[in-house]
Amino acid sequence: MGGRGRPRASYRRAIRDLGEALRVDPRSPEALSNRGLAWSGIAEADAAVGMDAAGPREKAIADLHAAVVANPSFWQAWANLGLLHDAAGQPAKAVEAYDAALQICPGHPKLEELLAAARARLGPPPGKEPVK
Repeated sequence: MGGRGRPRASYRRAIRDLGEALRVDPRSPEALSNRGLAWSGIAEADAAVGMDAAGPREKAIADLHAAVVANPSFWQAWANLGLLHDAAGQPAKAVEAYDAALQICPGHPKLEELLAAARARLGPPPGKEPVK
């Protein structure tokens, strides 16, 4: 297998292994989050070679959402959920996820940066003109 397939194969193995762990504990936030990150890795690998990344990205978002439902204080899962929504072109959902992460981990500089960037992509609220 070529170099491009290796990362995908590693992610697939991780997804399989985490699926087995989730059969034992279906609400494990760590396993759900890690499987979401593996799906995200496949999405990135697919996008890098011009393939459609929507399917793996949707699976990643679903797993990360399940992780924050299982453990609402898991700020890293909230942050990763924000990154995935950003990558999917969903800045409003990204803002919600980054904001949730910052409620748990206030003052985190990278989260604040990501939140500001996602808000900028949203543009001004309806009825408000941008400040010039």
